[in-house]
Amino acid sequence: MKFFVAGIFGFMGLMLSCSGAVFAAEGDVAKRVVLDSNKVSIDTDKAILVRTASTPRSIKVYMNIPFGRTYCSRYETRTVWGPDSSCGYYTECNLVCSNYCQVWNSHGGCVAWGQECYNRCHEYMNSCYHPQVYCAETGVAYKEKQASFKLTFKKASRLGPNEEETFEVIGSQKTVDGRDDVYTLRALDTKTRYLIKNSWFFGDWVSVKGNQ
Repeated sequence: MKFFVAGIFGFMGLMLSCSGAVFAAEGDVAKRVVLDSNKVSIDTDKAILVRTASTPRSIKVYMNIPFGRTYCSRYETRTVWGPDSSCGYYTECNLVCSNYCQVWNSHGGCVAWGQECYNRCHEYMNSCYHPQVYCAETGVAYKEKQASFKLTFKKASRLGPNEEETFEVIGSQKTVDGRDDVYTLRALDTKTRYLIKNSWFFGDWVSVKGNQ
């Protein structure tokens, strides 16, 4: 189970003249996605989420996130000392003995013991200098995977027909070779101050709570 919490506050007036510059800068790297249904699909790992008066309280957001896997990009051969099949084999035996009763009395007790022994043998590889192939350099190959999180708005500000609030979301792989995905959400242009929390509980959740 993973648990990741991050608190972020964001507040900007909708009528600020600098808001247009913010969108121009973000527009180069992230697309605007209007939250107008209970399910939203985004074909990238970064987007500008647009909340309007018709945005539902809870939305399932799907994103395409690149997941990295480590692979060996270059192999080399070196000479090492140690056991290997190319060195041949030798056999080592140990004498194993066990006792057994030869004569029992009328009361069920043993009055004469005997012993039987046998050789227990194992085959081992000899040690010698031999070539060994090893990974001299690694790389990371990326493949897109669809992942999702649930976005909820609590005590969000009331918006008029032509008003909107914007948030930036970034989805990423938690660690290379890992299977977990994490999300970062921050407020860009909002009417009120929001507390944003990321958590895991039967799936990824991002909660946006207004300070009203």
